[in-house]
Amino acid sequence: MKSIVLAIFSCGILFFACKKDPENKQDTEVSIWERYTLNFEGPQLSENPETFMNYRLQVHFKHKTTGKHYEVPGFYAADGNAAETGATSGNIWKVHFTPDALGDWTYEVSFKQGEGLAVLLASTAGKSAGFFDEAEGKFTVKEQRKDLSERDFRSKGMLRYTGAHYLQYAGTGQYFIKGGAGSPENFLAYEDFDGTFDNGGTHFPALGENQLHGYKPHQQDYKSEDPVWRDSLGSEIIGAVNYIASKGLNAVYILTMNVKGDGDDIWPWTGPENRRIFDVSKLEQWEIVFDHMDKLGLTKDILLTETENENLFEALDGGNFSDTRKLYYRELIARFGHHLGLSWNLGEEIGHDPDTGEVPFKLPTSDEQRKRFAEYIRTLDPYDHHLVVHNWPGDEEVLFGPLLGNPNFEGISLQEAEDYYDEILHWREASARAGRKWVLAVDEPLGWEYGLRPDEEDPEHDIPRQEVLWTSLFAGGAGVDWYFGWQNNAPTSDLSNEDWRSRENMWEQTQVALNFFYAHLPFAEMAPVQGLSANKSVLSFAKPGQVYAFYLKQRGEIEADLGNTGNTFSVAWYNPKTGGNLQEGTAKTIKANGKTSLGTPLDSWDKDWIVLLKLQPER
Repeated sequence: MKSIVLAIFSCGILFFACKKDPENKQDTEVSIWERYTLNFEGPQLSENPETFMNYRLQVHFKHKTTGKHYEVPGFYAADGNAAETGATSGNIWKVHFTPDALGDWTYEVSFKQGEGLAVLLASTAGKSAGFFDEAEGKFTVKEQRKDLSERDFRSKGMLRYTGAHYLQYAGTGQYFIKGGAGSPENFLAYEDFDGTFDNGGTHFPALGENQLHGYKPHQQDYKSEDPVWRDSLGSEIIGAVNYIASKGLNAVYILTMNVKGDGDDIWPWTGPENRRIFDVSKLEQWEIVFDHMDKLGLTKDILLTETENENLFEALDGGNFSDTRKLYYRELIARFGHHLGLSWNLGEEIGHDPDTGEVPFKLPTSDEQRKRFAEYIRTLDPYDHHLVVHNWPGDEEVLFGPLLGNPNFEGISLQEAEDYYDEILHWREASARAGRKWVLAVDEPLGWEYGLRPDEEDPEHDIPRQEVLWTSLFAGGAGVDWYFGWQNNAPTSDLSNEDWRSRENMWEQTQVALNFFYAHLPFAEMAPVQGLSANKSVLSFAKPGQVYAFYLKQRGEIEADLGNTGNTFSVAWYNPKTGGNLQEGTAKTIKANGKTSLGTPLDSWDKDWIVLLKLQPER
């Protein structure tokens, strides 16, 4: 017998013998898109650099019928229950896997040992570490669970890049547009996570002495059946993501490391200087929150570095691509790569030279480095999660341009633009010409000073709604994460924000936009089209001959030229602030006979409107 293995599924726990002798294997079952976790008993180790650098667990999963296969990295898990116990030592190793096909799967285990082995990619590197090395097993994936909510990622499958301008749910084939919270960017600087403390970042009196988030206003949003750790810890951050999901949003912007950055309060290690010693209990607690977010339908936009530290690893370790960075990537992919809603972002404001050459870790990385980083992540991540970069305002061409057509980048995370329509449309067209269409998101709009102001200062949010949200979507963008700015009064600025209700009006308006695109448009088949209206301020988004949507920033009559086919189109209006049902206007139908008036809405709302045209079947 090679070892005893504990297989953990959401539906229960099962012990079985794992060995190379087939007659002693025991079949198990898990539902499709469920997290499947194997626990292996190995050598007695502790949180130290040798544990993380010199051992490497890989499990090769293969689907018997289709031949699909995944090489999944595993990780050291101390006693296997560190979120609850806080253990820093033990003999348990884990691997998380998310199966995407029904039927029988097999797996083969590689557990190797060697100096610096963890960051090497060659499968032949290292020597056997014994214990469960070469263990084998099998399990069966059954039909999707019937008790899942419509929002739950497990009911839709993993978000994947498929060559379109939008991510796609692998289970349902539906395409994805995001609307999310981009602040606080130090979301994980939460007082109930082990080993988390303020290391000297920017201070906000509203956060109290420890300068960590408590999210106390969201205690009311926690539900008794929701997960916590150590009986009661974590309820406020779980309540916070519950609230965001309840407002119809589907994304949260998350830094996993901000050492020497604005907050200087997030790191996956036992301390900000211990960059090869990972805090097992803290990361297991992050996993509890991330797992809950999957069930709520919230994707995690993971930013791996911040502009102040993008070169931290290389500056302190030397070289062009340090082993410490490689280990950081490996551990995050091993522990969180199985999530259904996840994107990797190489870094916030990456590639910007802040003119502080005397501080080496504040120097930007190069194009060549960023390409190497992305290639390494792509090689390690068995699921090929969406991977992007985030820009400093004004750096768009110098940052994004060299990455066009690169096989390891799927899009941009746009901070700011003079004209969001022109910027999104430019990169949409440029990426298509380069042969690899990009997913184009806006992740930090409206300037660092104020960003999205709180409701008490800007209850209508006309500029965010008109100039960012609807404008970017009609340019073919894939959604927005809203940023809160630095000069808003605490506790409503970026790092000080404790209550997401401070922007509730904008959450509701964002949901209005998502509802329209999901309910009324085959948006992945549509594209921005210019020239349909003589009014250049009117934005058009169309599947020509089938569906047309026009965005008017000001109420008024609109004329459009749909050609001379004589086809009949229904005409309906939609309020982009309040949403609701489609409304009638002065014209119920129109014929495509050159320039034609679409009429006006009957409602008295005197600001922006959407008019929707759909081809009517011939009678």
